[in-house]
Amino acid sequence: MPALLQKRLKLVPEPVAVSAVAKAPPVLEAARPTSEYTCGNCGVVLMRADENKALILIIRCTACGSYNSTDLFADFGYEATRRRGSRSRGVGND
Repeated sequence: MPALLQKRLKLVPEPVAVSAVAKAPPVLEAARPTSEYTCGNCGVVLMRADENKALILIIRCTACGSYNSTDLFADFGYEATRRRGSRSRGVGND
């Protein structure tokens, strides 16, 4: 397998519905991955997926117990919903 682009996932608090959380490792793997997603706390690989097709998930790292969001731009997994319809500044325009 060729080297994949690595992306560190964002840590999030434990969700209310922990039964809906995916657990990894073992690594969640898509058929044709383009990126590797690592735990935001310990760095272990949690998922290999196509960067343009990755679903928004909460993944609990079985190595360290941290909760990670594949939504790299969210604040605790609800940022997209909270900002819908509002004007927000672009990344890096602080």
